[in-house]
Order: sequence, then structure tokens, then C-alpha cells
Amino acid sequence: MAEQACNNEQVHWGEIKTEGKLVAVSQLARIEKGETAADISFRAIPVRKVTAGVVASGKVSAASVFSSLEQHMNLGGKPLAQNGDSVPLPGTAGFGTAHMTGKTGDYVSVIGVIVVDASFVLRCADDVKTPVYGTVTTWYGKTQGMVKCGRNPGTSPGFREAQALVCEERPQA
Repeated sequence: MAEQACNNEQVHWGEIKTEGKLVAVSQLARIEKGETAADISFRAIPVRKVTAGVVASGKVSAASVFSSLEQHMNLGGKPLAQNGDSVPLPGTAGFGTAHMTGKTGDYVSVIGVIVVDASFVLRCADDVKTPVYGTVTTWYGKTQGMVKCGRNPGTSPGFREAQALVCEERPQA
């Protein structure tokens, strides 16, 4: 979007919601007791696409809106994805290979992010322009790892959803 003609714009943030979301998951890897499973290759299967963007009632500078949100949230140096950025996923190599010797149980690999959904109003300090209202969707904190089904998945974004989606799925008879 084109930049709004506004000197001294001020962004006021409304509600800011953050939620860990699953972006990609692997197939279930089942290792039976006594089975030799030295290495298992996991493939990343996309679950949802998360792309940063702004929807507004008028023209805004996406860069300044994202910058304002990043400053307002004060994430301790963790950058927010910028306008148009999607969560990068591994290519055909997927998650890579995990050494599974001595392990038993069901395992799944996961990619997750923290999705941010925030509402805002942008005003010009000189009140010449009509306020612009909008929302920003973005993300930060990409995490990737493997979780054993049935164990506490912790607080990493997407890990609980991956367990519910893959570990609790029952094959059709």
C-alpha cells in the first residue's frame, strides 16, 4: 500500500492477541520395542500458511505499522515478521534425519510460531486526515523440534496441536 500523507503519525494499539500455532508437522514415526531404528527421515507437511500483513480502512505505511507494533510489544530483541513474510518451511529434505537408536514409541517433528493479531488506529498528529483503522497479522519465534507422543509437549508453539493432530489420529479400518 502507498504511504499515507501524514506528518507525525501516531499509532494506537487496541487488542493484541498472541497464540502459538502449528505450521508444519511430520508423519508419525512409530518405533516398536526391539526394533532397530538407527535413522528416521522426517518430511515437513504444511498444516497452515502464516503470512504477515496489514488490512486497513485507508492507506498506511506497512513498514511503520510493523515497526510501531514491534516497539509496542517489546519482545526482547525477537523480531516480528515483516509485511509479506511467510513462515519458511524446509524443502524436500524436510526436517532432516533423527538418530533414533534406543528409542521406542511414537514421534513427530514440528514447526510452530507465535502468531500475533493486533488492531490499531492511525491518526495524524495535526488531525488533518481521517483516522485509519486496521489489523496486523504477523508472527515471531519460529521453533522446530521433535516430540514423543504421550509426553508433555511443553509450551513450544504448535507442539500441543501436533500431538492432537498426529499422535491422537486413529487409522481408518
